[in-house]
Amino acid sequence: MATIHFQLNSAGAASLKIYDIYGRKVRSLDSAADTVHDMKWDGADSSGKKVSKGIYIGVLETGGTTEKLKIGVIH
Repeated sequence: MATIHFQLNSAGAASLKIYDIYGRKVRSLDSAADTVHDMKWDGADSSGKKVSKGIYIGVLETGGTTEKLKIGVIH
């Protein structure tokens, strides 16, 4: 399981979209408006099926700010 922990200067919602290396969206995770966030991805796609091991790209959006993250999956 991957956990992305971050803190915002003011309360706000966050969205994490996870893509495979081909640019296909695997999963979307949303977080309620808060200042401290712990977003957890269990390594499954949006239908609940475990994804293949490898590197995935997370796109984290928080109130107008976008950051890209590398997320590794090992089963």
